Amino acid sequence: MRWPVFIGGSRRSEATRGALRKRNNPVTISGRWRRRHTCALIALVFLTYGLLPRAQSGARFNEQGGEAIFQGVCQGCHMAGAIGAAGAGSYPALAGDPKLSARAYPVFVVINGRKAMPAFGAFLDDRQIADIVNYIRSHFGNRYTDEVTPDEVRALRPQVARPFVN
Repeated sequence: MRWPVFIGGSRRSEATRGALRKRNNPVTISGRWRRRHTCALIALVFLTYGLLPRAQSGARFNEQGGEAIFQGVCQGCHMAGAIGAAGAGSYPALAGDPKLSARAYPVFVVINGRKAMPAFGAFLDDRQIADIVNYIRSHFGNRYTDEVTPDEVRALRPQVARPFVN
């Protein structure tokens, strides 16, 4: 009599173990699958590492005007029509959003980010942030007519600590 073999933390007989291998069950990972996915993971790491220094070196979005910035930057997550999305992540709808009534709130979120939304303050200038916030606040069922100015955006940016100089 043969003793049962343990696979994946459960007790299985030799016959069950053979059947699992035949079905290509994820419990038994083939060498080809392992090599393919390891290579993909390494490529992803190198791609991410290669992009990070470029993003930190002062790369900026070139789009001008609220609609162009929304289509080029925001629409990828918030979807066309600003209806939001759910799936791999949760992207809130901007259409009819009562939080947009406070002018400083969307400016702060665009500059600093919030939850899954990255901070865009380093990639957009004050005029671009004012344009996108005004566009979102006046479109997609939002009817807030009081506009944000670039000076207000500048005032809401975090102050960079400067070393003391005599």
